[in-house]
Amino acid sequence: MKIFLSWSGEKAKHVATAMKVFLQDVNHRTIVWFSPSDIYAGERWGLQLATELESTDYGIICVTQESIQSPWVLFEAGALAKSVKGGRVCPYLIDVRVSQLPGPFSQFQTKLATKSDTWELLQAINFAMADEALPEERLSRYFDNFWPDLELVLSRVNREFQELPQDLRTELLETLPQIFYIVRDIEWKAVEAGIPIWEINLNQAAVHVWREVIQVATTYKKLEELLNQMANDRAYAAYKDRFTTLRDKVRAWYQP
Repeated sequence: MKIFLSWSGEKAKHVATAMKVFLQDVNHRTIVWFSPSDIYAGERWGLQLATELESTDYGIICVTQESIQSPWVLFEAGALAKSVKGGRVCPYLIDVRVSQLPGPFSQFQTKLATKSDTWELLQAINFAMADEALPEERLSRYFDNFWPDLELVLSRVNREFQELPQDLRTELLETLPQIFYIVRDIEWKAVEAGIPIWEINLNQAAVHVWREVIQVATTYKKLEELLNQMANDRAYAAYKDRFTTLRDKVRAWYQP
């Protein structure tokens, strides 16, 4: 059984890395393919990836609040659905509720990153293995043995990669696009703040670029620095107080 692990963004990458080890520890008859490269730039859809998909039996998409902001994860989900044998694809929801998922995900049977749902996912994979399936008693024993390691990673990433409060996110999105509405200007500010712009799709309207910039800056804990850069930019001195107020709110969130 070959399993394809899909991910997007730093948080999902940590989970996918741990998931690969977990799946192979629990069921040694599985082969897990996991790319260490991110999907934001859209460069993973080359010859190697197409080849891997041709022989894939099961797809797991690690979904986070960060990844559902990116159009690339929807693109990859669609490609998996068309390529994986029997359409066996499962979005694995790390910090996302089913109700938050974009429409294209509705075709899949989702699982939460909890012990009970992860067990159900393993059972589904094992069932799909047909003659190569492990006896359920043995699978259960291996699961109980290795689940704590995955659970530890899930707990750690949810603690380290905290979501920005919705009211603060809304305030940022209501303020910043009104001042910076040229994508090139947004890009330069992100670069100055040390935000990895290769994780941002710059070929879209400024307000959507801002959504991704805020999400990526939050993940990498660069949001305060971004706002600080703006507050100190003399070209935008008229907005200094607004930038400073937002920066102080972000700082307070970072250090409760």
